[in-house]
Amino acid sequence: MLGNKIRVSCSMILMLMMLALPIAQAECPHGYFTAEINLTTGFCDETELYIMKIKLDAGASQEIGSVAIEIPSGWTSTAVLYVFADQPNWIQDSNSTHIRLKTTGPYRLLPGQSVWVVFSTHSPGAGIYYWTTTAYIATGNEAWTSSQYCLQGPQPSVTISCPACWTTTTDTWTTETLTSETLTTETLTTETLTSETLTTETLTTETLTSETLTTETLMTETYTAPGAVYVFAGTPLGPIRVTKPAGTVSAAWIDSTAAAVLEGMLAYPKFSFDTDSEYVDQLTGQPVQHSVSVFVASGGPLVNGPVAYYEQHHEYTGAPVYYGSPEPGYAAFFEVGPSDTEIPLTRVATNLLGPSLDYFLIECFTDNLGNTVLIIYGYGGRGTFAGALYYKEVLHPTGMPSDPGGDMFTPGWWIYRWNDLNGNGLPDIDEDGWAKVAGTS
Repeated sequence: MLGNKIRVSCSMILMLMMLALPIAQAECPHGYFTAEINLTTGFCDETELYIMKIKLDAGASQEIGSVAIEIPSGWTSTAVLYVFADQPNWIQDSNSTHIRLKTTGPYRLLPGQSVWVVFSTHSPGAGIYYWTTTAYIATGNEAWTSSQYCLQGPQPSVTISCPACWTTTTDTWTTETLTSETLTTETLTTETLTSETLTTETLTTETLTSETLTTETLMTETYTAPGAVYVFAGTPLGPIRVTKPAGTVSAAWIDSTAAAVLEGMLAYPKFSFDTDSEYVDQLTGQPVQHSVSVFVASGGPLVNGPVAYYEQHHEYTGAPVYYGSPEPGYAAFFEVGPSDTEIPLTRVATNLLGPSLDYFLIECFTDNLGNTVLIIYGYGGRGTFAGALYYKEVLHPTGMPSDPGGDMFTPGWWIYRWNDLNGNGLPDIDEDGWAKVAGTS
C-alpha cells in the first residue's frame, strides 16, 4: 500500500509540473530578451553618455522589430546620438518620454542578435532610476502596440548619488601647565672673628609663578574636490556638423562608444566632445588648462582634437608614440626619439583593416605641463573600441604589463592586434583573437 501511495504521489507531482510548463510558456510565447545599460552609476546634475544594449535570446521563437525605453522622471535633455544593430536599417523614433528604436525594413533582430543605442542625458537628484525597456515583434507605426517579449533579469537601472563637497575638520591644542618651581631658602652661616659675633646671611626665597597655556581650538573647512578628470571624444558626424579643432574630421559612432567605456571606469569624470571650447582649444586641440589634471581620450589624431594636439607636437608634449603613414596605402605607429622610428610589426595595409582586423594603441604619459594623459585608439573605429574594451576587461583588472598592481594610469605604451574570429564585426573579449605586438614591457 505504501509503495502504491508513493507512486500515486509522484505521478500527481509530475502531472502538476507538466501542467505548469504550458502556463509559463503562455506567459512568454515569443521568448526572452535582456537589456543592459552602461553606465550604472552617476552623479546628480551631470550630463553623461550612456549605452543601452538590447539582445534577443538565442532560443526565442520570433524576431524583434522594435524597442521602447522609458526615460525616468527627472532626467532631461535626453538625445539619441547613434543606433547600431546586428541588422541594417535600424533607426530611432524617440519622443519626450521614450527612446524608441525600430527597423525600417524587413530586418528584424534574429535570435541571438542585438541592437545598441548611444545617448546623452542629464541626471536628476540622488536615487535609483529604472530605464524600463520593452521589446516588440512589429515594426512601423504599429510597433508600440504589438506583441511583447519577456525581459530576462531586472530592468536596467542607474544609481545617482550627490557626494558632499565640503567637510569640516577640527584641530585642538591641548592645555599645558608649567608646574610651580620654588627655590628653597638657604642660610649661609659665616663666622666673624672680630667681636666674636656670628653673622647670619639669608638668601631670599624666589618663586616661579605658574604659567598656563590656554586651550585653543582651530576650526578649518576643507574642500574635497571630486577630481579633475576629463574624458575627450571626437565629435561625430551626424546631427552635429561643425568645424573640428586641429584639422580633425568627424569621428565614427564607435569612437564615442569607446569613450563611454573609459568614462565608466573613472570616479567623477567630466565628459566633453572636442568641439567644446570650454575644455578644448578650438584652433590647436590642446585641452584647456584649468589645473593640473587627468586627460583621457579615445579616437586617433584624425578624429580627436586633443589626440591630434599631443601627436602633432610630440617633440615637446611628451607623447611617446604617434600615428603615421610610412608609404601610400599603409598605416604604422612611430616611437618618439632622437630620430623617430617606425615600430616593428605595426605596419599594415589599410585595405586589410575593417570589421575583422585592426590594431590599437594604449599609452599613458605625463605631458609638459604636468598633466597625466591616457590615450587609446586604433587605426579604425573598431580598433578604438577594441582597445577601450580590452583595457577595461583584461589589462586593468589584472594589472598593466609593467605594473601588476592594476594602476589605471601606469606610464608606458602598448600596441595590440585584434582579429574578429566570430565574424560579427565587433570586438568580443572571450571569442576574438588578441595579441600584443609591441610595447614598453
